[in-house]
Amino acid sequence: MLHGTAAERSRLHDLAQRVAADGVLVFVPSWPVIDRAGGFPGETDEPYRRQAEVVVCALRHIRRTAVERGADPDDLTVFGHSGGAMVGAQVAMVSEPPWPGIDCDAGTPHAPQRFIGSAGDDNGLHQLSQVAPVGFFAPYDPTVIEPTTVDLEVRLVKGLSDGTIAMSESSEFLAHVLPYGLDAELIITDSAMAR
Repeated sequence: MLHGTAAERSRLHDLAQRVAADGVLVFVPSWPVIDRAGGFPGETDEPYRRQAEVVVCALRHIRRTAVERGADPDDLTVFGHSGGAMVGAQVAMVSEPPWPGIDCDAGTPHAPQRFIGSAGDDNGLHQLSQVAPVGFFAPYDPTVIEPTTVDLEVRLVKGLSDGTIAMSESSEFLAHVLPYGLDAELIITDSAMAR
């Protein structure tokens, strides 16, 4: 479970406990959010690469240690909220990271079987704002990345009352992945949890 841009991982505590109560092993790692208020850190893709690296390494660690924790290493789901959905999507979509220098647990696959994005900042606009050098983000943009995790199930959950993330962002992401044959669906709800 990946927290949103404006939240700490503790924000997912209640949801994680409810999911774990059903017998699911849940990890809620921190990932490096780009601080829009502080300005974008330089003219490089390093902030995006670092985000992807943290999530890929977390997934590889989970897969490597799943059996000793009583879980199935071949049954992984990535859930991301808001900016966490953006990072989760980019990592879940690729069977091998196309970004250089991600060498933790080399040889251990990271790609999950499922990706669930809730109120996803799918094109990075809300996390990255106008301060981001857009060209550097393109290789990390979930609405541009070519999916190579061919059996990935994608569920995008969008709340009708979400005044921050536009419905069009989820629709754009869905339109991008469907032609690749992914099992993808947009679920619209009025629940506050989707926000």
